[in-house]
Amino acid sequence: MKKSSWLIIVLLLLAACGSQDEPTPTAVSPTAARTETVVVEDVQPTDTAVPAPPTSTPRPTVVPPTPQSRPTRPPVTLPTATPAETEAVAPQAADVPELVWLPYASGNFGEPVLMVEDGEMATQELPVAVEIYFDYANGWLAYGSYFWEATANQQSVTDLHLYDFATGEETLWAEQVGRAAITPQVMFDGPPSVAAAVHSGQGFDLVLIRGAENRTVLVDDIDPYFSWSPDGSQIAYLRDNNLFVTDVVNDFGNPAIATGVYANSGWIGDAPLWLGNSGYLL
Repeated sequence: MKKSSWLIIVLLLLAACGSQDEPTPTAVSPTAARTETVVVEDVQPTDTAVPAPPTSTPRPTVVPPTPQSRPTRPPVTLPTATPAETEAVAPQAADVPELVWLPYASGNFGEPVLMVEDGEMATQELPVAVEIYFDYANGWLAYGSYFWEATANQQSVTDLHLYDFATGEETLWAEQVGRAAITPQVMFDGPPSVAAAVHSGQGFDLVLIRGAENRTVLVDDIDPYFSWSPDGSQIAYLRDNNLFVTDVVNDFGNPAIATGVYANSGWIGDAPLWLGNSGYLL
């Protein structure tokens, strides 16, 4: 115990001696530190371009696609049916008579005449005033509207009218006519051709008339007596009591086929008569 006490005392003494030998720290006042002054420039904000507010941008126009046509099939050519050959028949309207019975060279003077319609014969009145009958064929009536009159050389003439039963139209075709006859050929598209002996002031000319303003002189200076061939391609006529035949297209100056045969004729109204399709004349 005593030893411990002595040790403690010794330690205390040593500690006291050591504290006396150490220098006393001198208080050093802190030096003023150099401070740097930083000048901050007063920088004002510059005028910065403010972006314009967005404008209303038009919407793009939507163009619909052009409709494309569907490809078409190539046309198919069908064989043309060839109709069987049939005999041409003139179209008949309901009011077109098949036959009109014409008294020679005298009109009806308002009296009914015989007509055939639908196979039945009946007495009917003509729709036009007829003084002189010339011809009737395929619904067309050739007639004169007044009786004969004399020319300077005492020839008998009248005018020439054509009446269309299908349309009810009447047309003046020629004046100073001594005789007229409708072609036997069937006309499907228009009026028929009419052969007429037209007085020229000196004598009669054989004229082919195809309308009021369409006429062709076939032969001049004839007797006013002639007739169509059955096929409508030729016309037989008289000149100085001699018999001639001319083509409808034109006259080639054919010589007379018979001379003097009509010199002693007892019927002045006779015209050459064709014997059917044989080509013979009576």
